[in-house]
Amino acid sequence: MKSPTRLVVFLLLVGLGLAPGYWYWIGPSLDSHRKDRLGPWGLGHELATRFPGSRVLIISNPFAAHPDTPQAIKVQEEDRIEGVKAGLGKGSPFVKVVYPELKPGAMEDPRSFVLEPGTPTPLSFLVTTNAFDRLYESHPDVDIIVSLIGIPLDLDQSATWKKPERPRFAFFLPDLRFLNGRPGVEAAFASGKLAAVVLNRPGTAAEVQQVRRLDEKTFSNHYLLMHEMNVSQIASQWGALFSK
Repeated sequence: MKSPTRLVVFLLLVGLGLAPGYWYWIGPSLDSHRKDRLGPWGLGHELATRFPGSRVLIISNPFAAHPDTPQAIKVQEEDRIEGVKAGLGKGSPFVKVVYPELKPGAMEDPRSFVLEPGTPTPLSFLVTTNAFDRLYESHPDVDIIVSLIGIPLDLDQSATWKKPERPRFAFFLPDLRFLNGRPGVEAAFASGKLAAVVLNRPGTAAEVQQVRRLDEKTFSNHYLLMHEMNVSQIASQWGALFSK
């Protein structure tokens, strides 16, 4: 097993914004946790509005549970989880946070597995092919799976993804290329398999600087909420979001 030093260096580079494409692991500022909760809050709020009473499984970053991960990154992931929960409100009878299985060696040397350094979701390359299937098998009664780590590279091979409708999926800041871009995203929404996607709004800073409250107006200033009713409109207006 390789020294954990490589992992620490990797995560620190990520946390400082020095690793291209890994900005989504940037640690939270000390003055407020709301900015890291805002995007996930919007996703949870959408799910609570359109699918009330759903049982939800939240797939979180397994590095956040690693002892060598910087505390700021752990706190950021906790804030994102709390954001989803706050958006869901009290109407969801079951909300469970789980961590996907990683490929052997990925925890010790994650950079060697990421084939496209520009991807906003490096964990897409690190999880095992059946990681999401195993999590669903352990929680077969859930209605929606919320991924805070993006779309697995081999999602099209997942038995859970191939199941008609339930469970539906919702993604926070995914790399849409792993759904085959616009055609795959539109097909997933049309089939009912994809419930919602939250993306950064083009033209705004990737990192939210200040958030006074968690509400729909503040959310829409920084993020795009994509669902089956507006996916074609978003694709026509911001097609680059589907091919980056």
